[in-house]
Amino acid sequence: MGKFSRDKGKRGERATANELKESFPFLPDIKRGLQSRGGGAEVPDVVGVPGLHIEVKTGKCPNPRAALKQAQKDSAGLTYSVAVIRDNR
Repeated sequence: MGKFSRDKGKRGERATANELKESFPFLPDIKRGLQSRGGGAEVPDVVGVPGLHIEVKTGKCPNPRAALKQAQKDSAGLTYSVAVIRDNR
């Protein structure tokens, strides 16, 4: 994956985390997941929402079913799986 794609993913994850912080001010620990710091593929893209495994996909035409399937696999059935799909711009 190229730098542009990684940066696009980071922006989408940050934007999603910020929107969730605004919507749920009583959850102050919402932020990007640890996968950016070597936490592994099974770490959610956005953490801090108890009971949810959030997978964020940003792109021209991301596949929502594949994103949800990835979230379900990574959560191992321990939390509810959520796929957030964002357009490029």
